[in-house]
Amino acid sequence: MLVKPRHSAAMRAVSHSLRGRGFTELNPKRPEWLLAEGLLQARDREWRAIIEIQDWDFIKHPTIIVPDIEPGTWAHIDPGNSVCYLAQGQGILNRHTPAETVELCLQLVESILSKLDDTVYQMREITSEFEAHWRPSEFGYLYQDVPHHLNRLIAKYDSSTSAWHLATTEAGFERQWNRSYPCIIVPLLREPTVHRQGPPSTLGELLEWLHAISPRSLPTLTSRFTNPAVAKDRRCLFLFHHDAQWCGAAVEDLPLHMLYQRNFGRLSTLLLNSKFLKHPIRRVYIQNESPSFIHHRSLVSDLDLSGLRIHLVGAGAVGGYLANAIAKLGAGTGVNGKLVICDIDHLKRENIGRHILGDKDTGKYKAYAMTEYLQKQLPSGKFEEIITSAVDWADIFDADLVIDGTGEEPLSSILAEKMWERLSNGEVTPPLLHGWVKGNGEAVQALWSERYGACFDCLKIWGDGTITERWPVLKTAPEGRIIGCSYVTPYAVSAPMMAAALMAQMAIDWRNGHLTDGELRTVVLSTNRENIHPDCQERIITTPTTNCQTCTNFRI
Repeated sequence: MLVKPRHSAAMRAVSHSLRGRGFTELNPKRPEWLLAEGLLQARDREWRAIIEIQDWDFIKHPTIIVPDIEPGTWAHIDPGNSVCYLAQGQGILNRHTPAETVELCLQLVESILSKLDDTVYQMREITSEFEAHWRPSEFGYLYQDVPHHLNRLIAKYDSSTSAWHLATTEAGFERQWNRSYPCIIVPLLREPTVHRQGPPSTLGELLEWLHAISPRSLPTLTSRFTNPAVAKDRRCLFLFHHDAQWCGAAVEDLPLHMLYQRNFGRLSTLLLNSKFLKHPIRRVYIQNESPSFIHHRSLVSDLDLSGLRIHLVGAGAVGGYLANAIAKLGAGTGVNGKLVICDIDHLKRENIGRHILGDKDTGKYKAYAMTEYLQKQLPSGKFEEIITSAVDWADIFDADLVIDGTGEEPLSSILAEKMWERLSNGEVTPPLLHGWVKGNGEAVQALWSERYGACFDCLKIWGDGTITERWPVLKTAPEGRIIGCSYVTPYAVSAPMMAAALMAQMAIDWRNGHLTDGELRTVVLSTNRENIHPDCQERIITTPTTNCQTCTNFRI
């Protein structure tokens, strides 16, 4: 394979720099690679190191192996003594200065080697990268949230992929496997870690590991050995967890039958049996795929939208993207959580140019097609459709949050009026979030309405036969088209996507206490600001008007 000219220059620069460090070049497997051996300085001694560079763009980091490291578990060092000095995606290595980049990599390795004697550092880092050290192991997948009081799960083993599948109920599995195991949960009092001698590989080492990291959990584990179901099957999957982190140990042909056949009477006798203690285990690393983990792992904020009953009005362009966004923020999951989508219209082919749904869903009710779509994407979610007009939806405000994603002013006005009528009657009323696209997609807006801020119609100035905007965004009216008997405002798909993003962000801000009653947010999309009003503001805390035809009478 020919070496690119730029890569050839990089290879020469790195080769020269490594020779200056005393490294000697070796024969690489491919001519475009570089392989060299030399010495690194750390802890007042020299360490033999081998560096291999395969990617001169440094997307794949240079591999640096330090063969002289003593066997055991060390922070940022794998079993083959390859040093993980920079996590993939943690930083960018500069391909334009290859010699300096490789020198930086070597210095990072020397820094890691210098901390091999730092016990506090080693334990902290090993704990943070527990997954890597618990391997090589089999993988398991946890599909459902586990209540705190639950001490058992259903475990299915797929021998074709050597993978475990875990759920709290049979309904939690997308498919069925014939082979199941007794599955015992053992809570840990602190984060799991791995000792210097490495992860456990026998029952005796597993008991030592558990005693070292969570002594109070040890009786929970040992008491499970007397479980008749475990003894009968002679196999078990033990699951250890701390917060959202899970790991496990699978045991086959467990010699627990001795406890019953020989009538030892006391479990301690069995635990002293060398055959029992040397019995092998298979470590299992559990990938948490429960709804609470999936929906919360990408959030900086403390709370997601799980556990809430959310009513979304409109499953059109804005509503479709919004339903997808809030579902991935946890809507429809958790105890009592449900996302209900209301829309009376069918999806037409003319809609799919700016809708999240596609051609295969045309002809279906939008609300039904959206719940079907979300259920496939997030099987654990609770999604429901209401095929009716929002005006006729009697229980529309029987929720924790109502979202108006229709973008239709007459309907938004009616929803605002219904909300204020309930408030005036002293009924418990959830907040109402409106969102819409402005003009031909030049901007998007969203209004948060609870009790004291402006309602949707308070955004207008009601004159003698005239209606103008209190906080104008555009200078001119949007361009429209009449197609058949319908009036259509054209805008690109990016507009409803952005409106949905804005509304989803406001919902999560409310959930975390970062939203103000009456808050109006505006996001300008167009780079051509000729049609953007000079008084347009990104964020306004609105106040009600004194002559609003929708809410003024109810506020008195």
